[in-house]
Amino acid sequence: MTSADEALSQLRSRILTGSLPAGSKLHQEEIATQLGMSRIPVRDAIRTLASEGLVRLEPRRTAIVTPVSLDDVAELYELRGAVEPLASGLAVPNMTAGDLLRMRGLLRTMIESEDPLEWLEANDEFHACLFENSGRPRMIALLRQAREQTRRYTGIRMAEGRADLDAEHRLILVAAERRDMQAVEALVRAHLISAFTVLRRDLVDLPEISPLTGARNV
Repeated sequence: MTSADEALSQLRSRILTGSLPAGSKLHQEEIATQLGMSRIPVRDAIRTLASEGLVRLEPRRTAIVTPVSLDDVAELYELRGAVEPLASGLAVPNMTAGDLLRMRGLLRTMIESEDPLEWLEANDEFHACLFENSGRPRMIALLRQAREQTRRYTGIRMAEGRADLDAEHRLILVAAERRDMQAVEALVRAHLISAFTVLRRDLVDLPEISPLTGARNV
């Protein structure tokens, strides 16, 4: 692992787990000293984090951890809600036995892991096993970008409890193993609605219209 990779891993981990909360200032020189490396790999890591939407670049070699934005949450879940269920359903006929076995192993990791970052990585790969088999390259590209930017909010959602998330993942896997495209699509949509509902509650007042269904929440 290069120094830039190490700096990126450390900073991303701190942001996603909340040890660097929204609004925190990142000074390149200070971080380089903390990590025991030169400023250049830290600068490169911060630029990568900026491209992921996790930090905002400021003058004088400073960056700020991007504030949590309720509008951002809504937009990202609107995008994912429109594309991810469809792509996940389309993937089902293309999935191999190896893909399904991989998903089962990732679910086991999520259930057993005590490391939040390990859970997040397994969660990302679990869903990628679905939508990346969709045969829809534009959808895949959109979802990779949207999920990368949603990862921070997934971490916030995960902190509320993982048991229900793992149960939802189990249902998605069982439907994929049955080769039930419609069930996978419906379950992924429900999974996203559930996550958005919790985030809206925890991040204060988002509009009472669900961006995933267009239905009014009661």
